[in-house]
Amino acid sequence: MPLIKCEECEAQVSDKALSCPKCGHPMASPRAEGQGPPTPAKSEPEDASLSTPHHRPAPPSQAAAAPSPVTPAKSTLAPMTNGESGRANQSAFLDPKANFRSLVGGVALIATLWLGYSIFVGQDASLKASVHRPATIFEAIRKPETILDETIIIEASGSQSRCWTFESPQSLSVVVTGKAETAKGFSAFFAETAEVRKFEKGDEFRYVSSLSGRRISEVRGTSTVAGGAWCLVISNTENIVRAMTVQAKVVRDPRTEKP
Repeated sequence: MPLIKCEECEAQVSDKALSCPKCGHPMASPRAEGQGPPTPAKSEPEDASLSTPHHRPAPPSQAAAAPSPVTPAKSTLAPMTNGESGRANQSAFLDPKANFRSLVGGVALIATLWLGYSIFVGQDASLKASVHRPATIFEAIRKPETILDETIIIEASGSQSRCWTFESPQSLSVVVTGKAETAKGFSAFFAETAEVRKFEKGDEFRYVSSLSGRRISEVRGTSTVAGGAWCLVISNTENIVRAMTVQAKVVRDPRTEKP
């Protein structure tokens, strides 16, 4: 059996083969001996559906797909709506650190304003001890004020006094305690200035009994006195030989002042 060479892969193929068994390339075989002239080829029908299998067009599914249009990429940043903006503001409002800083700032501002006002309306302490103006709304919330806290030495058979002028009724607390050479006792009187003048002359005089005492080792009392000039007189008339020492303290309560 004669062999021929494949035009595609150059393999040896039988001349009777219709295609190369190696690569599948169709082979052109010669006419058999004694065979008549070749039969003229029939005309191909125009209908593509009647074409030979070797020339059948590819089905539509195998046709090259047309390139699809390129869609531009969308932005991943969506605009914030009113609701989302409100939630963001609410989150900032609920931040505990931000709220704490705001609270501290508010307290510091209030304290600064109050300190500035206190300095602006403040007066000298010695002036308040001698002349007291009517109470204001700010004085009404103040704590009790000590107008006398002194250790006083009184000579034998002598006396000493401390005086104030009040423009309105005052609630006073008086404490006088013996410290030295008071075994025989001492006398203390809280009286108006005019009555003290009578005491100095040896005349009868009037005094506030709840803030006073005769021949005692301690005076302790509280009372409300009218506006005017008042004095605390401490006398060492019981000791005619030695000086004595006492501790005197007077406190007024501005919350009880009356116009």
